[in-house]
Amino acid sequence: MPEKEQFRIAFISGKLGDVDGVSLETDKWIALLGELGHTVHTIAGRYADPLPALPAERQTTLEQIRFDSPAQQSYERMFFPHLTRKPPPVLNGQQRDELVEEMVLAGRDVAQQLLERLQEHSIDLLIAQNTNAMPMTLLGGLAVNELVTRQRMATVFHHHDFWWERSRFSNNLIESLLNRIMPPAEVGTEHVVLTSYAAHILRSLKRVEPMVIPNCEDFENTVRLDEYNSLFRRDLGFTDNDILVVQPTRIVRRKRIEDSLALSAGWASAIPGWASASTTSSPSTRETSETRSTWRR
Repeated sequence: MPEKEQFRIAFISGKLGDVDGVSLETDKWIALLGELGHTVHTIAGRYADPLPALPAERQTTLEQIRFDSPAQQSYERMFFPHLTRKPPPVLNGQQRDELVEEMVLAGRDVAQQLLERLQEHSIDLLIAQNTNAMPMTLLGGLAVNELVTRQRMATVFHHHDFWWERSRFSNNLIESLLNRIMPPAEVGTEHVVLTSYAAHILRSLKRVEPMVIPNCEDFENTVRLDEYNSLFRRDLGFTDNDILVVQPTRIVRRKRIEDSLALSAGWASAIPGWASASTTSSPSTRETSETRSTWRR
C-alpha cells in the first residue's frame, strides 16, 4: 500500500490554550492530525497556557493578532458602536475610509510576518480558527485573507460562529469589508462549520460548500476526577447518585438550549423511577456559563 501523505500544518488563532470552544476544538484537531503523522505548528496572538500536545518550538506568538491588542481595541472603538459604553467617535465617510485603509495596510504588514513564519517552517496548509468569521482579530483576519488572495496559500477556514449572529458586531461601520473577508469565498479554499444550519447559511451567503464537523467529545479519554473538579457536585448541591446533564454554554438562541431541555425531559420520562428537575440562568444573566438538568430517585 502507498504511504499516506504527511503535511506540515499550521493553526492560526487570536488565542489558544484556554477553555473556550475554539481552543478546546483546536486541541482535538492538533491531537488527531498528529496521530495521522502530520507535523503541526500553531500561531496565536497569545497562549493562555502552553499547549501540552506540541513542543514549545512549534508554538509561535504573533502579538498583533491578540484579541486585546492596542490596534484591535482602537478599531473596535471606531467601528463597533455596541462594544463600548462611551459614545464612539463620529466619523464622516472620508475619515472612515482613511481608517479602513490604514487598517488594511497594517493587515498586509501582519500578513508578511505571518508568511515569513509559514515559510520558515515550510508549512503546507494553514487552518484559520475563527479568524475570518468573527472580527475579534481584525488584523489577523486581514492577514489570512491577504495570504489566501495574493499568495494563494492553501487554507481551511474553521468557523465556530459568525459576526452577523452577534448584535454587537452586526451593527458596524465596515460591513462591506466584513462581507469581503469574513469569510472570503476564494476559489481553492475550504470551509468547515459546526452545524448543518451554519452550512446552509454560509452556502446561501457565500456560494461555498462547507463541510460540517461538529464539536465533539473524546469518549475514549474521558475527564477524570482531580483536585480541580472533585468537589464540583458538592459545591453545586448534588450527591454522587445524581445524574447530571451539563451544557456549559451561554443561554443564547443559537446554542439551542431548548433542544437540550427536551432531550433531558425525554430521557427522564423514559427511565422509571427518575424525576427531572432543571435549572437555568435567568434572563437577566444571559451570559452565565451553564444550564444543567439533574435526575434524582
